[in-house]
Parts: sequence; C-alpha cells; structure tokens
Amino acid sequence: MKKTIAVCLGLSVLAAWNVPSFAQQSQDDDPIIMDKKQKDKDREELDKRYKATLQKTRKDGPVERVDPWANMRSNDQKK
Repeated sequence: MKKTIAVCLGLSVLAAWNVPSFAQQSQDDDPIIMDKKQKDKDREELDKRYKATLQKTRKDGPVERVDPWANMRSNDQKK
C-alpha cells in the first residue's frame, strides 16, 4: 500500500513538472491582445496625421480683415 502511494505521488510530481506554467507564457500570441495593440497603433497613427494636418492649415501671419461691403457704403456711414 505504501509503495503504491509512493509511486502515485512520484508520478504526479513528474507530471506536474512537465506541465507548462501559464504565468510565464507569453501572451503576445493571444488574438485579443494583438487586436488591441493594432487598434492602439492605428489610433496613434491617426492622431499623428491629424496633428500634422492641423499644423499645415494653421496660419502664422497676421489675420487681414476683409470687409466685402466696403464699396457699398457711403463715406458718411460708420463701419
């Protein structure tokens, strides 16, 4: 009886050593995590393009005021 218990205990210890530990496995292969990383990359790329477009469209010079009705007013009327 003691031999049987010892053999079973020994086999269970050997079997436990052969099981991979899940805490140490890389989770980079998980499709959900890969999808999230790709979405984050896409979001960052879109944000960079948005900021670059804003920089291109901004004017650094002084803003010139234009009065389209200036030639329609008489000289005695105030703007």
